[in-house]
Amino acid sequence: MSIRPLLLAIVIASASAFPSLAQESDLVGRLVGVWVGEGTVRPRGFDAPEKIRCKVKGERMADFQVRFAGRCATTSGAAAFRLRVAQDQAGQVFAAKIRLSSTEADVDFKGPRTGEGMVLAQIEPLEQGARLLASEILLMLPLNGDIRMTNDVTDQNSGEQAQSLDIRFVRQK
Repeated sequence: MSIRPLLLAIVIASASAFPSLAQESDLVGRLVGVWVGEGTVRPRGFDAPEKIRCKVKGERMADFQVRFAGRCATTSGAAAFRLRVAQDQAGQVFAAKIRLSSTEADVDFKGPRTGEGMVLAQIEPLEQGARLLASEILLMLPLNGDIRMTNDVTDQNSGEQAQSLDIRFVRQK
Protein backbone atom coordinates (compact mmCIF):
# COMPACT_ATOMS: atom_id res chain seq x y z
CA MET A 1 0.00 0.00 0.00
CA SER A 2 1.28 3.41 -0.94
CA ILE A 3 1.72 6.03 1.76
CA ARG A 4 0.33 8.76 -0.51
CA PRO A 5 -3.39 7.82 -0.06
CA LEU A 6 -2.85 7.55 3.70
CA LEU A 7 -1.27 11.02 3.86
CA LEU A 8 -4.08 12.45 1.73
CA ALA A 9 -6.69 10.95 4.08
CA ILE A 10 -4.89 12.42 7.14
CA VAL A 11 -4.71 15.88 5.52
CA ILE A 12 -8.43 15.80 4.60
CA ALA A 13 -9.45 14.58 8.07
CA SER A 14 -7.36 17.18 9.88
CA ALA A 15 -8.58 19.99 7.62
CA SER A 16 -12.20 19.18 8.43
CA ALA A 17 -11.43 19.06 12.16
CA PHE A 18 -10.37 22.72 12.26
CA PRO A 19 -12.45 25.72 11.21
CA SER A 20 -11.56 27.35 7.93
CA LEU A 21 -10.28 30.91 7.82
CA ALA A 22 -13.56 32.02 6.22
CA GLN A 23 -15.57 30.30 8.96
CA GLU A 24 -13.39 31.91 11.64
CA SER A 25 -13.81 35.41 10.20
CA ASP A 26 -17.58 35.08 9.56
CA LEU A 27 -18.52 35.33 13.23
CA VAL A 28 -22.05 36.59 12.54
CA GLY A 29 -22.68 33.53 10.36
CA ARG A 30 -22.78 31.50 13.56
CA LEU A 31 -26.16 33.15 14.33
CA VAL A 32 -27.80 31.35 11.38
CA GLY A 33 -30.33 28.74 12.51
CA VAL A 34 -33.29 28.40 14.85
CA TRP A 35 -32.57 29.10 18.53
CA VAL A 36 -34.41 28.82 21.85
CA GLY A 37 -33.17 30.96 24.73
CA GLU A 38 -33.77 31.25 28.45
CA GLY A 39 -32.43 33.60 31.07
CA THR A 40 -33.21 36.72 33.09
CA VAL A 41 -34.12 40.26 32.10
CA ARG A 42 -34.73 43.57 33.84
CA PRO A 43 -37.25 45.09 31.38
CA ARG A 44 -36.38 48.76 32.08
CA GLY A 45 -32.75 48.17 33.01
CA PHE A 46 -33.08 48.46 36.78
CA ASP A 47 -36.41 46.67 37.48
CA ALA A 48 -36.62 43.43 39.44
CA PRO A 49 -35.30 40.51 37.35
CA GLU A 50 -37.80 38.33 35.49
CA LYS A 51 -37.41 35.05 33.66
CA ILE A 52 -37.29 35.38 29.87
CA ARG A 53 -37.80 32.81 27.11
CA CYS A 54 -37.20 33.45 23.42
CA LYS A 55 -37.48 31.65 20.13
CA VAL A 56 -35.58 33.29 17.30
CA LYS A 57 -34.33 32.51 13.82
CA GLY A 58 -31.02 33.66 12.42
CA GLU A 59 -31.02 34.29 8.66
CA ARG A 60 -28.22 35.49 6.41
CA MET A 61 -29.13 38.79 4.74
CA ALA A 62 -25.86 39.20 2.78
CA ASP A 63 -22.20 38.29 3.16
CA PHE A 64 -21.18 39.08 6.74
CA GLN A 65 -24.71 40.23 7.64
CA VAL A 66 -27.34 38.32 9.67
CA ARG A 67 -30.83 39.05 11.02
CA PHE A 68 -31.64 37.31 14.33
CA ALA A 69 -35.38 37.75 14.96
CA GLY A 70 -38.28 36.22 16.84
CA ARG A 71 -40.34 36.62 20.03
CA CYS A 72 -39.48 36.77 23.70
CA ALA A 73 -41.82 36.37 26.68
CA THR A 74 -41.42 37.32 30.34
CA THR A 75 -43.76 37.12 33.30
CA SER A 76 -44.91 40.67 32.48
CA GLY A 77 -45.55 40.21 28.74
CA ALA A 78 -44.23 39.30 25.31
CA ALA A 79 -42.53 41.28 22.55
CA ALA A 80 -40.84 40.98 19.21
CA PHE A 81 -37.05 40.89 19.21
CA ARG A 82 -34.77 41.73 16.30
CA LEU A 83 -31.00 41.95 16.12
CA ARG A 84 -29.31 42.78 12.83
CA VAL A 85 -25.53 42.40 12.86
CA ALA A 86 -22.98 43.19 10.17
CA GLN A 87 -19.23 42.81 10.32
CA ASP A 88 -16.31 44.00 8.27
CA GLN A 89 -14.65 41.43 6.00
CA ALA A 90 -11.80 40.94 8.46
CA GLY A 91 -14.34 39.99 11.12
CA GLN A 92 -12.99 42.51 13.62
CA VAL A 93 -15.54 45.38 13.70
CA PHE A 94 -19.30 44.95 14.11
CA ALA A 95 -22.34 47.18 13.75
CA ALA A 96 -25.75 46.17 15.08
CA LYS A 97 -29.33 47.40 15.23
CA ILE A 98 -31.60 46.06 17.95
CA ARG A 99 -35.35 46.44 18.22
CA LEU A 100 -37.06 45.03 21.29
CA SER A 101 -40.64 45.53 20.13
CA SER A 102 -42.58 46.70 17.11
CA THR A 103 -43.31 50.03 18.83
CA GLU A 104 -39.71 50.95 19.65
CA ALA A 105 -37.13 52.42 17.30
CA ASP A 106 -33.94 50.59 16.36
CA VAL A 107 -31.03 51.14 18.74
CA ASP A 108 -27.58 51.34 17.11
CA PHE A 109 -24.50 49.58 18.49
CA LYS A 110 -20.91 49.24 17.32
CA GLY A 111 -17.88 47.44 18.65
CA PRO A 112 -14.91 45.11 18.26
CA ARG A 113 -14.46 41.38 18.19
CA THR A 114 -13.33 39.78 21.43
CA GLY A 115 -12.22 36.16 21.02
CA GLU A 116 -15.31 34.20 19.96
CA GLY A 117 -17.67 37.09 20.49
CA MET A 118 -18.21 40.79 20.19
CA VAL A 119 -18.68 43.73 22.52
CA LEU A 120 -21.33 46.12 21.17
CA ALA A 121 -21.56 49.58 22.74
CA GLN A 122 -24.70 51.66 22.28
CA ILE A 123 -23.92 54.67 20.09
CA GLU A 124 -26.48 57.09 21.59
CA PRO A 125 -27.96 56.76 25.12
CA LEU A 126 -31.74 56.23 25.37
CA GLU A 127 -34.18 58.02 27.65
CA GLN A 128 -36.06 55.55 29.83
CA GLY A 129 -38.36 57.55 32.11
CA ALA A 130 -36.14 59.88 34.15
CA ARG A 131 -33.01 57.88 33.27
CA LEU A 132 -30.57 58.29 30.39
CA LEU A 133 -29.32 54.75 29.71
CA ALA A 134 -26.34 53.46 27.76
CA SER A 135 -25.90 49.75 27.08
CA GLU A 136 -23.06 47.39 26.34
CA ILE A 137 -23.91 43.99 24.89
CA LEU A 138 -21.58 41.03 25.05
CA LEU A 139 -22.51 38.43 22.44
CA MET A 140 -20.51 35.19 22.72
CA LEU A 141 -20.67 32.88 19.68
CA PRO A 142 -18.44 29.87 20.30
CA LEU A 143 -17.79 27.68 17.26
CA ASN A 144 -20.44 24.91 17.15
CA GLY A 145 -21.83 26.00 20.51
CA ASP A 146 -24.55 27.89 22.27
CA ILE A 147 -24.97 31.66 22.14
CA ARG A 148 -24.78 33.79 25.27
CA MET A 149 -25.99 37.38 25.26
CA THR A 150 -25.63 39.78 28.17
CA ASN A 151 -26.54 43.46 28.34
CA ASP A 152 -25.09 45.79 30.96
CA VAL A 153 -26.76 49.19 31.34
CA THR A 154 -25.43 52.37 32.89
CA ASP A 155 -27.53 55.33 34.00
CA GLN A 156 -25.59 58.24 32.49
CA ASN A 157 -26.93 60.65 35.14
CA SER A 158 -26.23 58.66 38.33
CA GLY A 159 -23.53 56.22 37.18
CA GLU A 160 -25.65 53.30 38.50
CA GLN A 161 -25.04 50.03 36.64
CA ALA A 162 -26.99 46.78 36.28
CA GLN A 163 -27.03 43.68 34.13
CA SER A 164 -30.35 43.97 32.33
CA LEU A 165 -30.14 40.76 30.29
CA ASP A 166 -28.45 37.38 30.55
CA ILE A 167 -29.74 34.79 28.11
CA ARG A 168 -28.35 31.55 26.72
CA PHE A 169 -29.58 30.34 23.31
CA VAL A 170 -29.43 26.69 22.26
CA ARG A 171 -29.68 25.69 18.60
CA GLN A 172 -32.83 23.72 17.74
CA LYS A 173 -32.22 20.43 15.98
